[in-house]
Amino acid sequence: LTASSVNGRVQAEVLGPEVLACALRSENGDVKVGLAAEIGFTLDAAAARGRVTGDTGLALDPAALGAFRSRAGSGETRLTLSSANGSIRLTRR
Repeated sequence: LTASSVNGRVQAEVLGPEVLACALRSENGDVKVGLAAEIGFTLDAAAARGRVTGDTGLALDPAALGAFRSRAGSGETRLTLSSANGSIRLTRR
């Protein structure tokens, strides 16, 4: 699953384990991802001028200034999320 925007928000929901990779990018807007509770993932997120946040229980480890990495469960679904001028939000469904 791949989506990008120059001026606007990018939003997606990953509801099943058949999605092995999700790459979302916005130049001027937020990136939001909802994950089914049973999905294991590996996250690489970078928000140059925004924040990276997640639901309670999602550990976000700083990788570098404005960048975060996290892993949950099997880590099977790879999430690559970025925003130059917006925030990134990861939630469980």
